[in-house]
Amino acid sequence: MKRAVLFLLICSAMAWGQKTRYGQANYTNISVQVESSRLVNVCETQAQGVACGFAQQLTVLVNRKEMTIVGDGFTKALLKPGMYHGKIAQQPEGKSYESARKIELQFPDGKTRSYIVAGGDQ
Repeated sequence: MKRAVLFLLICSAMAWGQKTRYGQANYTNISVQVESSRLVNVCETQAQGVACGFAQQLTVLVNRKEMTIVGDGFTKALLKPGMYHGKIAQQPEGKSYESARKIELQFPDGKTRSYIVAGGDQ
C-alpha cells in the first residue's frame, strides 16, 4: 500500500512539473481566431530569378479586430479555422504613417509560423 501511494505521488509530481509546448508563456499574449483561410499566388525575387507559389491568406480576429494576414513563405495547405495562440513577432519602430507587423502563430504540435499583417485594423 505504501509503495502504491509513493508511486502515485511521484507520478503526479512529474506530471505537474511537466511543461506543455502548446501555449507556452511567450505565446499567450494574444489569441488569434482564424475565421477563413485561402491560398493566394505570390512571387518573390530571389538570386536565381523570380519564384512564384501559393501563400496562406487568413482572415483573423485579434482582440476583436478583424485583420488579414499572409503567410511568410510558400505552402500548399489551408489552415483550419479555430483559435490559436500567438504573439506579435515584429513591430518595428518607423514612420508614423506606416505599419509593418508580423504575427507568429503556434500550433497544437508546438510548431510556429510567421504571418505578415496585410490589412485590417492596425
